[in-house]
Amino acid sequence: MSIPIIVGSKDNKTTKRRKPRPVAARGLFGQQELLLCAAQAGGVQVTDRYRRPAVRAGLCVGVGSNRMALNGDHPAFPEIKAVLQDLLGGPIALPATGTTEFNSDRPLGHPSFVPFRMLLAVAQASEPIDGGNLYKRLPDLTYPTVRHATALLVKQGALVQRDDGRYQFPDVVAGSFRRLLLRLAEISNDPVFKARRVIGGRTAAFQRDPDGLPMLFATDLATRNLIALAHYGPMYLPDLRRITGGTKVDESDEMAPYTRANVVRIWEAERGPAIMLDPAFPASRPLRQLLLRMAEAYPPAPEVRLGGDPGLPQPHKWVGDIYRLFGSPIRTRTLLTLGAYGWTFERLCRPLTGLHRENVKHVIRKLEEGEILAGDRPRGPGFDVRAIRISGAFPAKPELEAFLAEAARHVKMEKDVRKQMQLLLDKTKVHLLNRGLWPDDLPRPAAKSHTTILTRKNLTPAAAIAISETIRSQKAARKKYNRRKKA
Repeated sequence: MSIPIIVGSKDNKTTKRRKPRPVAARGLFGQQELLLCAAQAGGVQVTDRYRRPAVRAGLCVGVGSNRMALNGDHPAFPEIKAVLQDLLGGPIALPATGTTEFNSDRPLGHPSFVPFRMLLAVAQASEPIDGGNLYKRLPDLTYPTVRHATALLVKQGALVQRDDGRYQFPDVVAGSFRRLLLRLAEISNDPVFKARRVIGGRTAAFQRDPDGLPMLFATDLATRNLIALAHYGPMYLPDLRRITGGTKVDESDEMAPYTRANVVRIWEAERGPAIMLDPAFPASRPLRQLLLRMAEAYPPAPEVRLGGDPGLPQPHKWVGDIYRLFGSPIRTRTLLTLGAYGWTFERLCRPLTGLHRENVKHVIRKLEEGEILAGDRPRGPGFDVRAIRISGAFPAKPELEAFLAEAARHVKMEKDVRKQMQLLLDKTKVHLLNRGLWPDDLPRPAAKSHTTILTRKNLTPAAAIAISETIRSQKAARKKYNRRKKA
């Protein structure tokens, strides 16, 4: 079967184009048909607009008027030659003398840098790679971009999807094309092209990642950004996006990549906008300790610094809304109530947040589902305070408790909590005292004559559980008696 020859005219119009020879993989190069023509025929005559992309990539060189041939001086020409020989099933013609310069961003001649990045990630994997693993190796690319590019490469034949869903190169060029990609990454000497270890997860906005990182700061993106800034220190914004992903820079109502509390500082450095955790934030030290402890449990992606160290900006005074620290004000206020005594409950959070009971229950339920908070008993009817504390499954429980205590002191949340505790009904106060939950710095509640008040000294956890069970059983017995009486 004849090799495709594309003949161009001076008016930039193709005058003759034969049917191309079928090959196993068509998306390996940006202009694969032209390369195959030039490889077997020693050159191909094309119009200037067809020749320009391959020449700019360094794969081909211009020979005479509107003629293109393979670049024999390409630093990875032996690997390119091996791939073309595998595709053609035989030797190739002698190349032309060209230049050693090539486009390191698009070395395969694709119109975008995405295909080469994805193919390189597959080549750097020691075995066929699944879509989730591929996505984690490309943190600066969004999920729709990776998904669309993967489908296109599979359609073109550059990647083959196995029965188990993993991706690999076509068998005809499996070894040679992998060596070419690794060689291009080596001679490019670009840190972005280095093999990345798959650590942790990828940003998932409002959806929790399978690696289990708790979305403490409302979104997965904001939590990972703060962890990376605490772990790596000040950096340029593009470098941060290469670690955690995310394309947005500015705070907005739709997406807050660094929370809306202004705990980070963005300034113009020598090479562009830089970012760091704001040391002027009133609780910056316990916040950094909290984030570093979370980084130990959920390490961020490997660091890729292309901009270098931006240095430190001039000190300034912190101005921000601390009630936006964990997302919405109701979510933040609910967590800050824990800073007073280390525990809270729904009746206490309602007046402090200023919202309906159902809103408070919804927020607490979400925090419990995210393994940030945990109650001391299951939800259910009856008069029994459900004490809520930091979950034992949270990876930095002591650090979070210390941070909430410091933030609560800054906003004087302790004063509001004490005020609301004193406004509780006497029945609730006595119940808290019997449970060992009544604070020592508040006046001791006065009970009725028939109410037995137990102090913390003689109330053990087992006794508290026994009292709770007795109260519940007595309520159930009274309800049963009342139903029978009515019947």
